[in-house]
This record gives sequence, structure tokens and C-alpha cells, in this order.
Amino acid sequence: GYLAGIEALRADPAAPVAPLYGLTRGELTDRWLTILRRHRGEGMALSGHATVLTSTVTAGTAGTWDVTACLDISGYQMYDREGAPVPRDADYPDRNVNHFTLERHEGALYLVADTATREAC
Repeated sequence: GYLAGIEALRADPAAPVAPLYGLTRGELTDRWLTILRRHRGEGMALSGHATVLTSTVTAGTAGTWDVTACLDISGYQMYDREGAPVPRDADYPDRNVNHFTLERHEGALYLVADTATREAC
């Protein structure tokens, strides 16, 4: 899925970014490419996995679905190029609300929006 795919791309700075195109479309793809380039340029890597605690799905406009999820990211840890832990922003809770938008393209579903609210859940 999406989270596991993004986690894998962030965990291995040498991994090809091609799998991103099977997960996302449009501005979200561009945003992740920018994030990955920046983190890779800085030698940063992610360890750990998020857990979806709750989620709700509602139909959006034709061919889209809106998902609101409570994610537990307490297992995430970023590391710098020397392997030292990078602290997460203090205002970013371990359990936070994320909003996702899925869109159907040529018979497959892709994420086109991913917004972390920094609201605790």
C-alpha cells in the first residue's frame, strides 16, 4: 500500500523512485519527489512503520474517495547521514489525523492528496 511504499522509499536513500509512480499522481507525486530529493541530498533515512488506527472513507466527486485516518507514527525515526536520530517537530503528535484523496486512473486507484493535520487523534 501507499504508506509501506513511501516508507520503503524513505528508508533506503539509494532505492529507485519509480515505485512512487505506481502509488501517486499529480501534485502529490511532485511533492514526494521533492521530499525524497531533499532527504536523500541530506543523507536522511527513515526507520519504522506507521499504523492506521482508524479510518473512514467517503465518496467524493466522480471517481474519487476521501479518506480520513488516525495514524500512529510513534514507530518512525529519521536518521541523518551519520546515523544519529533526528528529532521530530515537537508539535507533531505520535497519533495524528491525515486526510487522503484517492482517484481512479485507467482502472487503478492512486493517491492524489495526502495532508497531515498535526491534530492528535
